[in-house]
Amino acid sequence: DEDGKFKFTETVNETYLHTQVPVCKKYLWKVQAKMEGMESPAPSGDQFTVYGRQIQKPKIVKPSSTYVRVVQWSHPEFADFYSYLLTRYNPQKKTWEKLDSNIEFRDTKVNIPATWPGGNYHFVIKAKGTMRSPSEKGELDFQVRDGDRSLNAEKASALRNSIDRVTGWYGLASYYVTMISYKGSVNDTNSHTSFSGIGGTGRVGTGWFSPTSPWGFLGIVDMSGINLDTFGNFFFASVEGNGIYRTHYGERNEVRQQMGWFAKQLPVIANDINGLHTSSRIDFMGPHYGVEYWRAMSSTFGFQLNAHLYSGMLGLKTPNGQSLLPSMAGQFGLLASLRLQKNVTGLAGYAYRVDQANYKA
Repeated sequence: DEDGKFKFTETVNETYLHTQVPVCKKYLWKVQAKMEGMESPAPSGDQFTVYGRQIQKPKIVKPSSTYVRVVQWSHPEFADFYSYLLTRYNPQKKTWEKLDSNIEFRDTKVNIPATWPGGNYHFVIKAKGTMRSPSEKGELDFQVRDGDRSLNAEKASALRNSIDRVTGWYGLASYYVTMISYKGSVNDTNSHTSFSGIGGTGRVGTGWFSPTSPWGFLGIVDMSGINLDTFGNFFFASVEGNGIYRTHYGERNEVRQQMGWFAKQLPVIANDINGLHTSSRIDFMGPHYGVEYWRAMSSTFGFQLNAHLYSGMLGLKTPNGQSLLPSMAGQFGLLASLRLQKNVTGLAGYAYRVDQANYKA
Protein backbone atom coordinates (compact mmCIF):
# COMPACT_ATOMS: atom_id res chain seq x y z
CA ASP A 1 0.00 0.00 0.00
CA GLU A 2 0.97 3.69 -0.14
CA ASP A 3 2.55 3.86 3.31
CA GLY A 4 4.25 0.45 3.02
CA LYS A 5 2.50 -1.10 6.05
CA PHE A 6 0.88 -3.84 3.98
CA LYS A 7 3.05 -6.08 1.79
CA PHE A 8 2.16 -9.36 0.12
CA THR A 9 4.18 -11.62 -2.20
CA GLU A 10 2.97 -14.82 -3.81
CA THR A 11 4.11 -17.25 -6.54
CA VAL A 12 1.28 -18.65 -8.66
CA ASN A 13 0.87 -20.78 -11.76
CA GLU A 14 -2.20 -18.90 -13.00
CA THR A 15 -2.43 -15.51 -14.67
CA TYR A 16 -4.38 -13.99 -11.80
CA LEU A 17 -4.20 -13.59 -8.01
CA HIS A 18 -7.10 -13.61 -5.56
CA THR A 19 -6.42 -12.29 -2.04
CA GLN A 20 -7.77 -9.95 0.62
CA VAL A 21 -6.45 -6.49 1.42
CA PRO A 22 -7.48 -3.73 3.86
CA VAL A 23 -10.07 -1.31 2.45
CA CYS A 24 -9.77 2.44 2.00
CA LYS A 25 -6.22 2.24 0.63
CA LYS A 26 -4.32 2.72 -2.62
CA TYR A 27 -2.11 -0.15 -3.77
CA LEU A 28 0.75 -0.76 -6.17
CA TRP A 29 1.05 -4.23 -7.71
CA LYS A 30 3.77 -5.78 -9.88
CA VAL A 31 4.12 -9.12 -11.66
CA GLN A 32 7.14 -10.88 -13.09
CA ALA A 33 7.15 -14.01 -15.27
CA LYS A 34 9.52 -16.83 -14.28
CA MET A 35 10.51 -20.32 -15.33
CA GLU A 36 13.48 -22.57 -14.51
CA GLY A 37 16.62 -20.50 -14.97
CA MET A 38 14.74 -17.67 -16.69
CA GLU A 39 12.64 -14.62 -15.79
CA SER A 40 11.29 -11.51 -17.48
CA PRO A 41 13.73 -8.59 -17.59
CA ALA A 42 11.67 -6.38 -15.23
CA PRO A 43 8.33 -6.48 -13.40
CA SER A 44 5.31 -4.79 -14.91
CA GLY A 45 2.40 -3.44 -12.80
CA ASP A 46 -0.18 -0.77 -12.06
CA GLN A 47 -2.14 0.87 -9.22
CA PHE A 48 -5.63 0.29 -7.81
CA THR A 49 -7.77 1.64 -4.97
CA VAL A 50 -10.04 -0.35 -2.64
CA TYR A 51 -13.02 1.71 -1.36
CA GLY A 52 -14.93 0.88 1.81
CA ARG A 53 -18.67 0.30 2.06
CA GLN A 54 -21.04 3.27 2.36
CA ILE A 55 -21.15 5.02 5.72
CA GLN A 56 -24.36 4.58 7.72
CA LYS A 57 -26.75 7.51 7.96
CA PRO A 58 -26.35 9.59 11.17
CA LYS A 59 -29.30 9.36 13.57
CA ILE A 60 -30.44 12.83 14.56
CA VAL A 61 -31.66 13.16 18.14
CA LYS A 62 -35.16 14.64 18.12
CA PRO A 63 -35.42 17.50 20.64
CA SER A 64 -37.60 16.59 23.63
CA SER A 65 -39.13 20.08 23.80
CA THR A 66 -39.18 23.37 21.93
CA TYR A 67 -36.45 24.72 24.21
CA VAL A 68 -33.84 23.73 21.64
CA ARG A 69 -30.28 24.83 22.35
CA VAL A 70 -28.39 22.19 20.37
CA VAL A 71 -28.95 19.67 17.56
CA GLN A 72 -27.11 16.38 18.06
CA TRP A 73 -26.61 13.20 16.06
CA SER A 74 -24.94 9.81 16.32
CA HIS A 75 -21.38 9.09 15.12
CA PRO A 76 -21.53 6.31 12.51
CA GLU A 77 -18.58 3.97 12.18
CA PHE A 78 -15.88 5.17 9.70
CA ALA A 79 -17.29 8.74 9.60
CA ASP A 80 -14.48 11.33 9.56
CA PHE A 81 -16.53 14.49 9.15
CA TYR A 82 -20.02 15.77 8.28
CA SER A 83 -21.71 18.22 6.00
CA TYR A 84 -24.94 19.79 7.20
CA LEU A 85 -27.47 22.50 6.40
CA LEU A 86 -29.79 24.17 8.93
CA THR A 87 -32.70 26.27 7.68
CA ARG A 88 -35.71 28.08 9.17
CA TYR A 89 -39.05 28.82 7.53
CA ASN A 90 -39.78 32.55 7.28
CA PRO A 91 -43.59 32.91 7.49
CA GLN A 92 -43.48 36.49 6.25
CA LYS A 93 -41.51 35.70 3.10
CA LYS A 94 -42.88 32.12 2.90
CA THR A 95 -39.42 30.77 2.13
CA TRP A 96 -36.80 28.62 3.85
CA GLU A 97 -33.76 30.65 4.90
CA LYS A 98 -30.29 29.26 5.67
CA LEU A 99 -29.13 29.74 9.25
CA ASP A 100 -25.96 27.64 9.25
CA SER A 101 -24.02 25.17 7.11
CA ASN A 102 -20.68 23.38 6.98
CA ILE A 103 -19.15 20.94 4.49
CA GLU A 104 -16.37 19.57 6.73
CA PHE A 105 -17.66 19.61 10.31
CA ARG A 106 -15.90 17.34 12.78
CA ASP A 107 -18.21 17.44 15.83
CA THR A 108 -21.57 15.70 16.45
CA LYS A 109 -23.60 18.66 17.61
CA VAL A 110 -24.49 22.14 16.42
CA ASN A 111 -25.51 24.92 18.77
CA ILE A 112 -28.73 26.91 18.31
CA PRO A 113 -27.85 30.43 19.50
CA ALA A 114 -30.32 32.20 21.77
CA THR A 115 -30.39 35.12 19.34
CA TRP A 116 -31.98 33.02 16.58
CA PRO A 117 -35.76 33.36 16.30
CA GLY A 118 -38.12 30.46 16.94
CA GLY A 119 -40.28 28.71 14.39
CA ASN A 120 -40.09 25.71 12.05
CA TYR A 121 -36.53 24.40 11.59
CA HIS A 122 -35.19 21.86 9.11
CA PHE A 123 -31.85 20.05 9.52
CA VAL A 124 -30.07 17.94 6.87
CA ILE A 125 -26.81 16.06 7.43
CA LYS A 126 -24.50 13.59 5.65
CA ALA A 127 -21.61 11.61 7.12
CA LYS A 128 -18.43 11.41 5.05
CA GLY A 129 -15.20 9.45 5.28
CA THR A 130 -11.99 8.82 3.38
CA MET A 131 -12.42 6.47 0.41
CA ARG A 132 -16.03 5.72 1.32
CA SER A 133 -19.33 6.77 -0.21
CA PRO A 134 -21.11 9.47 1.79
CA SER A 135 -24.08 8.35 3.84
CA GLU A 136 -27.67 8.95 2.83
CA LYS A 137 -29.21 12.19 4.03
CA GLY A 138 -30.48 12.40 7.57
CA GLU A 139 -33.32 14.92 7.93
CA LEU A 140 -35.36 16.33 10.81
CA ASP A 141 -38.10 18.94 11.12
CA PHE A 142 -38.55 20.40 14.59
CA GLN A 143 -40.13 23.33 16.38
CA VAL A 144 -38.08 25.92 18.24
CA ARG A 145 -39.65 28.14 20.88
CA ASP A 146 -39.41 31.88 20.36
CA GLY A 147 -37.88 33.87 23.20
CA ASP A 148 -35.99 32.57 26.22
CA ARG A 149 -34.69 29.03 25.62
CA SER A 150 -32.33 28.82 28.58
CA LEU A 151 -32.10 25.81 30.89
CA ASN A 152 -33.88 27.76 33.63
CA ALA A 153 -36.73 28.58 31.25
CA GLU A 154 -37.02 24.91 30.29
CA LYS A 155 -37.11 23.85 33.94
CA ALA A 156 -39.83 26.40 34.60
CA SER A 157 -41.82 25.01 31.68
CA ALA A 158 -41.47 21.45 33.02
CA LEU A 159 -42.70 22.74 36.37
CA ARG A 160 -45.78 24.25 34.74
CA ASN A 161 -46.47 20.99 32.92
CA SER A 162 -46.61 19.07 36.21
CA ILE A 163 -50.02 20.60 36.93
CA ASP A 164 -51.56 19.34 33.73
CA ARG A 165 -51.77 22.44 31.55
CA VAL A 166 -53.23 20.66 28.56
CA THR A 167 -54.51 22.21 25.34
CA GLY A 168 -57.00 20.78 22.88
CA TRP A 169 -59.29 17.87 23.66
CA TYR A 170 -58.82 15.72 26.74
CA GLY A 171 -60.72 13.06 28.67
CA LEU A 172 -61.05 12.14 32.31
CA ALA A 173 -62.18 9.15 34.34
CA SER A 174 -62.31 8.70 38.10
CA TYR A 175 -63.86 6.69 40.89
CA TYR A 176 -64.55 7.60 44.50
CA VAL A 177 -65.19 5.11 47.26
CA THR A 178 -67.72 6.89 49.44
CA MET A 179 -68.86 6.70 53.05
CA ILE A 180 -72.36 8.17 52.90
CA SER A 181 -74.48 9.52 55.73
CA TYR A 182 -78.11 9.95 54.68
CA LYS A 183 -80.58 12.19 56.52
CA GLY A 184 -84.16 12.98 55.63
CA SER A 185 -86.75 15.00 57.52
CA VAL A 186 -90.35 16.14 57.13
CA ASN A 187 -90.90 19.46 58.87
CA ASP A 188 -94.71 19.23 59.12
CA THR A 189 -94.69 15.91 60.97
CA ASN A 190 -91.30 16.34 62.64
CA SER A 191 -90.28 12.88 61.38
CA HIS A 192 -86.66 12.04 60.63
CA THR A 193 -84.83 9.33 58.71
CA SER A 194 -81.11 8.64 59.10
CA PHE A 195 -78.89 5.96 57.59
CA SER A 196 -75.21 5.34 56.87
CA GLY A 197 -73.80 3.26 54.07
CA ILE A 198 -70.90 2.56 51.76
CA GLY A 199 -71.13 3.60 48.15
CA GLY A 200 -69.17 4.74 45.17
CA THR A 201 -69.20 7.33 42.42
CA GLY A 202 -67.77 6.79 38.94
CA ARG A 203 -67.12 9.75 36.67
CA VAL A 204 -66.33 10.13 32.97
CA GLY A 205 -65.98 13.34 31.06
CA THR A 206 -64.42 15.23 28.21
CA GLY A 207 -63.22 18.79 27.82
CA TRP A 208 -61.28 21.19 25.69
CA PHE A 209 -58.81 23.99 26.36
CA SER A 210 -57.91 26.64 23.81
CA PRO A 211 -54.20 26.77 22.92
CA THR A 212 -54.41 30.56 22.46
CA SER A 213 -56.76 31.72 25.22
CA PRO A 214 -57.48 30.83 28.87
CA TRP A 215 -60.98 29.56 28.05
CA GLY A 216 -62.21 25.99 27.82
CA PHE A 217 -65.14 23.78 28.74
CA LEU A 218 -65.83 20.50 30.51
CA GLY A 219 -68.72 18.06 30.47
CA ILE A 220 -69.00 15.22 32.99
CA VAL A 221 -71.39 12.40 33.90
CA ASP A 222 -71.48 10.83 37.39
CA MET A 223 -73.08 7.54 38.38
CA SER A 224 -73.38 6.93 42.12
CA GLY A 225 -74.56 4.02 44.20
CA ILE A 226 -75.20 3.47 47.90
CA ASN A 227 -76.11 0.49 50.03
CA LEU A 228 -78.27 1.58 52.98
CA ASP A 229 -78.42 -1.12 55.59
CA THR A 230 -81.46 -3.34 54.99
CA PHE A 231 -83.05 -1.02 52.41
CA GLY A 232 -80.93 -2.25 49.54
CA ASN A 233 -79.01 -0.49 46.80
CA PHE A 234 -79.90 2.90 45.37
CA PHE A 235 -78.45 4.33 42.15
CA PHE A 236 -78.54 7.95 41.05
CA ALA A 237 -76.82 10.05 38.38
CA SER A 238 -75.77 13.61 37.69
CA VAL A 239 -74.45 15.60 34.74
CA GLU A 240 -72.58 18.90 34.49
CA GLY A 241 -71.62 21.29 31.73
CA ASN A 242 -69.18 24.06 32.59
CA GLY A 243 -67.14 26.80 31.00
CA ILE A 244 -63.61 27.03 32.45
CA TYR A 245 -61.33 30.05 32.78
CA ARG A 246 -57.68 29.49 33.72
CA THR A 247 -55.37 32.02 35.36
CA HIS A 248 -51.64 31.44 35.90
CA TYR A 249 -49.84 32.92 38.90
CA GLY A 250 -46.10 32.61 38.46
CA GLU A 251 -44.58 29.34 37.32
CA ARG A 252 -46.09 27.08 39.97
CA ASN A 253 -49.70 28.13 40.39
CA GLU A 254 -52.87 27.92 38.35
CA VAL A 255 -56.48 28.75 39.24
CA ARG A 256 -59.38 27.32 37.22
CA GLN A 257 -62.85 28.76 37.63
CA GLN A 258 -65.84 26.74 36.48
CA MET A 259 -69.35 27.99 35.85
CA GLY A 260 -72.27 26.19 34.29
CA TRP A 261 -75.38 24.08 34.99
CA PHE A 262 -75.95 20.71 36.58
CA ALA A 263 -78.77 18.18 36.75
CA LYS A 264 -78.86 15.69 39.59
CA GLN A 265 -80.81 12.75 41.01
CA LEU A 266 -81.01 11.86 44.71
CA PRO A 267 -82.73 8.97 46.46
CA VAL A 268 -85.54 9.88 48.87
CA ILE A 269 -86.11 7.52 51.81
CA ALA A 270 -88.68 8.57 54.38
CA ASN A 271 -91.01 7.36 57.15
CA ASP A 272 -94.68 7.54 56.30
CA ILE A 273 -97.48 8.08 58.81
CA ASN A 274 -97.61 4.38 59.54
CA GLY A 275 -93.90 4.26 60.41
CA LEU A 276 -93.00 2.38 57.25
CA HIS A 277 -90.03 3.32 55.09
CA THR A 278 -90.75 4.41 51.54
CA SER A 279 -88.27 5.22 48.77
CA SER A 280 -88.45 7.31 45.65
CA ARG A 281 -86.28 9.81 43.78
CA ILE A 282 -85.99 13.55 43.25
CA ASP A 283 -84.57 15.11 40.05
CA PHE A 284 -83.53 18.76 39.99
CA MET A 285 -81.14 21.18 38.32
CA GLY A 286 -79.53 24.56 38.75
CA PRO A 287 -76.36 26.65 38.36
CA HIS A 288 -72.91 25.51 39.47
CA TYR A 289 -69.76 27.40 40.37
CA GLY A 290 -66.43 25.79 41.15
CA VAL A 291 -62.82 26.81 41.67
CA GLU A 292 -59.64 24.70 41.56
CA TYR A 293 -56.19 25.72 42.75
CA TRP A 294 -53.29 23.75 41.26
CA ARG A 295 -49.79 23.96 42.76
CA ALA A 296 -46.67 22.40 41.22
CA MET A 297 -44.13 21.03 43.70
CA SER A 298 -41.81 19.52 41.07
CA SER A 299 -41.81 18.70 37.37
CA THR A 300 -44.07 15.67 38.02
CA PHE A 301 -45.72 16.15 41.41
CA GLY A 302 -48.27 18.70 42.65
CA PHE A 303 -51.57 19.04 44.44
CA GLN A 304 -55.04 20.43 43.83
CA LEU A 305 -57.57 22.12 46.12
CA ASN A 306 -61.14 22.35 44.84
CA ALA A 307 -64.43 23.82 46.04
CA HIS A 308 -67.85 23.65 44.33
CA LEU A 309 -71.28 25.16 45.01
CA TYR A 310 -74.50 23.70 43.56
CA SER A 311 -77.74 25.65 43.79
CA GLY A 312 -80.86 23.53 43.26
CA MET A 313 -83.42 25.87 41.75
CA LEU A 314 -85.57 23.94 39.26
CA GLY A 315 -87.37 20.70 40.08
CA LEU A 316 -87.68 18.12 37.33
CA LYS A 317 -89.33 15.41 39.44
CA THR A 318 -90.36 15.23 43.09
CA PRO A 319 -91.81 12.22 44.92
CA ASN A 320 -95.17 13.90 45.51
CA GLY A 321 -95.32 16.16 42.48
CA GLN A 322 -94.97 19.32 44.57
CA SER A 323 -92.59 22.11 43.64
CA LEU A 324 -88.91 22.20 44.52
CA LEU A 325 -87.65 24.56 47.21
CA PRO A 326 -84.24 26.25 46.73
CA SER A 327 -81.28 24.45 48.29
CA MET A 328 -77.51 24.77 48.32
CA ALA A 329 -74.98 21.93 48.12
CA GLY A 330 -71.20 21.98 48.15
CA GLN A 331 -67.94 20.06 47.91
CA PHE A 332 -64.39 20.54 49.13
CA GLY A 333 -61.50 18.35 48.01
CA LEU A 334 -57.73 17.92 48.33
CA LEU A 335 -55.95 15.82 45.70
CA ALA A 336 -52.33 14.99 44.97
CA SER A 337 -51.38 15.04 41.27
CA LEU A 338 -48.71 12.93 39.59
CA ARG A 339 -47.77 13.36 35.94
CA LEU A 340 -47.44 9.74 34.82
CA GLN A 341 -46.71 10.50 31.16
CA LYS A 342 -46.68 13.53 28.91
CA ASN A 343 -50.42 13.24 28.32
CA VAL A 344 -51.51 11.38 31.48
CA THR A 345 -51.90 12.84 34.96
CA GLY A 346 -53.13 10.84 37.94
CA LEU A 347 -55.01 12.30 40.92
CA ALA A 348 -55.71 10.75 44.31
CA GLY A 349 -57.09 12.25 47.49
CA TYR A 350 -60.11 13.09 49.62
CA ALA A 351 -63.33 14.99 49.02
CA TYR A 352 -66.14 16.02 51.37
CA ARG A 353 -69.48 16.68 49.70
CA VAL A 354 -72.99 17.55 50.81
CA ASP A 355 -75.91 17.04 48.41
CA GLN A 356 -79.21 18.54 49.46
CA ALA A 357 -82.68 18.91 47.96
CA ASN A 358 -85.91 20.33 49.45
CA TYR A 359 -89.49 20.08 48.22
CA LYS A 360 -92.92 20.79 49.60
CA ALA A 361 -94.36 17.93 51.63
